[in-house]
Amino acid sequence: MKKNYMKRIMQWVMAATLVCGASVFTSCSSDEDETPVVPTDEVEAQLQRMTLREKVGQLFYVRPECLDTTIHFNLPSSVDVSSDDIREIKLQAVNATMRGVNEEYPVGGVILYAHNIEDEAQLSAFVAQIRALNGAPLLCIDEEGGRVARIANNENFDVEKLQDKLRGELGYQNIIVTDAMEMGAITLQYTNAEAAVGTLQAGADIVLGPQNFVEAFDAVVRAVQDGVLTEQRIDQSVRRILRLKRQLGR
Repeated sequence: MKKNYMKRIMQWVMAATLVCGASVFTSCSSDEDETPVVPTDEVEAQLQRMTLREKVGQLFYVRPECLDTTIHFNLPSSVDVSSDDIREIKLQAVNATMRGVNEEYPVGGVILYAHNIEDEAQLSAFVAQIRALNGAPLLCIDEEGGRVARIANNENFDVEKLQDKLRGELGYQNIIVTDAMEMGAITLQYTNAEAAVGTLQAGADIVLGPQNFVEAFDAVVRAVQDGVLTEQRIDQSVRRILRLKRQLGR
């Protein structure tokens, strides 16, 4: 029964929106894929019009719950006794709190999970609401599968040289996306701020699923203002993301 339910969810998602799986924009994609060529001047013109906060927002792909600052999740009860189980909350529509946060914190993408989906009608309405958010977010869903290259698990690979390895040695020019930054392997060793800034310093383009979106966002803006990251470095990633969005009609 569960298998059939998940199959229906997938059908609803595909009917309501373009599914942006990892193979579309990560290092698992093929450089041989035939995609529309977006004129460079269009992307550059859009980039020049953007504020720093608008640029930074494009780097984040988050759960919808991250835009509702009244919800606390994934924190041990010893750290936060108010920690919520988002699977029980079942956030399935954009609410006033989310809209308020999004006015100040634009977002590049929103990731939907099974608990965010009830039926086809609800999903269609939710997708429309998400697409209207500040940042023109891409819609993504959480689905395991496909080829995954876990280069950071290789003891001979230095994550700090991510950009040199992929961009330089391997010649990869598409988008590099992290795994979910809310996982324990990250949160038990780094703060939201350290993880977000560090992954951009390493050369990643998209910070996927930070535990605290607002904190991570503010850290990246502050890093640029303090000279830890340059705005030119941010532009490199945003340029790739904007090109992808134009290819997908966003």
